[in-house]
Amino acid sequence: MKRIAVVAAGLFLVTACTPAAPVDDGSEFDEPSPPATTVTLPTPSPTPTAFPDGFPKVVPVRSLPARLRDQYRAGGATEALQVAPGVWSPVQGAAVIVNPRVLDGYCASVEAFERQYRAGAKYPGTCW
Repeated sequence: MKRIAVVAAGLFLVTACTPAAPVDDGSEFDEPSPPATTVTLPTPSPTPTAFPDGFPKVVPVRSLPARLRDQYRAGGATEALQVAPGVWSPVQGAAVIVNPRVLDGYCASVEAFERQYRAGAKYPGTCW
């Protein structure tokens, strides 16, 4: 009887020390997870590029109001960019047509253009 108890204990120890077969959870066939990526959305422009219908347009400096005509001519300009009725910007290259950096003209017109077409952003320039 002792012998049977010893054999039984030995079998128990052998089976207890043998690593269990891995449980098949199907994970070896799973597709690897795609790497996490960060998507950066463009920040909305603080200055929209919309203009009133028919604008912007390049106009000769001689067609500007006298005060602005003299200022632009003193800077050597022969053309200006009219971005809205009563609002002009000096022509400094093609980029100014998309995003004028300076707005000159009648104060009420400049303020209305900034409010309606530039989300209220204030631009440097002169107005009267």
